[in-house]
Amino acid sequence: MKADDKMTNHLSESPQERTFQYQSSLPPLPVPSLEGSLSKYLDAVRPFASETEFQATVDVVQKFQEGIGQELHHKLLQRAKTRRNWREHGAPESWKNGARYGSVQNAVLHLQSTWS
Repeated sequence: MKADDKMTNHLSESPQERTFQYQSSLPPLPVPSLEGSLSKYLDAVRPFASETEFQATVDVVQKFQEGIGQELHHKLLQRAKTRRNWREHGAPESWKNGARYGSVQNAVLHLQSTWS
């Protein structure tokens, strides 16, 4: 019996699986640290920015981290305590007023404006 035949037999004998069938058995998603998220953001921006652009982005990220970023991260941690998956079912009411966790829009806009 060829490997393809074994796979076909295995699939035909197993019950039909559905998307998200095992969702309830998965552990909850961890909330990444604010510092880690911002570090990854800066790592992603670095190859596309000049030294001046990157430094301006670092400054915006630091202001975000020291300011509203901490408040939003705290809200995200609170949300994770009450939800199995803190990323699903829409954003909290406070985010609908324009503030979004991980959204360093000023830095992105700054970089985009220099490219045009």
